[in-house]
Amino acid sequence: MELLNIIIETLDKGKANDIVAIDFRNENPLCDYFVVCDAPSNRQVNALADSVEVALIEAGHKLKEQERQKDSNWIL
Repeated sequence: MELLNIIIETLDKGKANDIVAIDFRNENPLCDYFVVCDAPSNRQVNALADSVEVALIEAGHKLKEQERQKDSNWIL
């Protein structure tokens, strides 16, 4: 739960809109949660992704691959 809390708190501090955590623990062996949110601009979407990445690294978590192009409005 710590990882999920870091992600949600970081997105909230960055003023992400409509933050939703979808629980997949009993549905999918590849992930526990999907966290989905939106932001009003590509610039803010990218800033949110950068902030989450920094917060997770600072908390000692290893990151997996990101599917992302700079200035994209979708980040996975």
